[in-house]
Amino acid sequence: MKQSLLITGASGFVGSHLVEAALSSGYEVWAGMRPSSSRRWLTDERIHFITLSLDNANRLKEEIHAFAASRGGQAWTFVIHAAGATKAPSEAAFMQANHLSTLHLAQTLADLHLEPQRFILMSSLSAVPMKDGHPCGTIAPTAYGRSKYQAEQSLLSILPDSIILRPTGVYGPREKDYFLMAKSIKRHFDFAVGFKPQQITFIYVSDLCQATLHALTAGVPGHVYQLSDGLTYSSRQFSLLLQKEMGIRRVMRITAPLQPRLSAAAWSSRNRRVV
Repeated sequence: MKQSLLITGASGFVGSHLVEAALSSGYEVWAGMRPSSSRRWLTDERIHFITLSLDNANRLKEEIHAFAASRGGQAWTFVIHAAGATKAPSEAAFMQANHLSTLHLAQTLADLHLEPQRFILMSSLSAVPMKDGHPCGTIAPTAYGRSKYQAEQSLLSILPDSIILRPTGVYGPREKDYFLMAKSIKRHFDFAVGFKPQQITFIYVSDLCQATLHALTAGVPGHVYQLSDGLTYSSRQFSLLLQKEMGIRRVMRITAPLQPRLSAAAWSSRNRRVV
């Protein structure tokens, strides 16, 4: 009998790749989504869909209770919680999308005595301050990071055997932000933000998916894993790598101050949510 796996945020960039990887690994995959979520990348007939109201604890309990009742009182063998927001208009909005959604899901499973064999939270390297590729404190410098850290703490207080994954910047097919950078360089423009040297790290989405599925059965309960390709790049090195791969020889480099860019990003992200 196949082991069942719930993946929340299944319509998103990482979530849709997790669904594909899990199907290839033989799991019975349940895609947890909102009614309005796109199924553009979820066309495989083997996918099971379930609506989960992660922002409403009472409704979520009703949904999961009904699901378990339809399966003889059983829910999922494993859960990968990949739903959340990477862009939000305020810290409160980040907390709602990242922290409270995690809290609601974990608490509901515990209250209904439907704890999975393993619960994995897709957190972020932004959850804690980093220096030279290593955590150096617990107070994240961004609202997004703080919401992820709070999600980690709440999850481990409810389901202490859970596993936290903190991937760095994820790239691959369907990703949009790095793709925009590549398109800019293809047009011979390299836009940088801020005048201080920036150190960046990456992980390819397929590698992240394989690490996540491996953690379901081989991860250490209660452990936090930092995930990257093991290398650190300067923003200039990243630009040069893109230029080399695309065969672009001459690029105009434009550096903009950080604060106006942050203000513009906050304005443009209003009402935008990624799950």
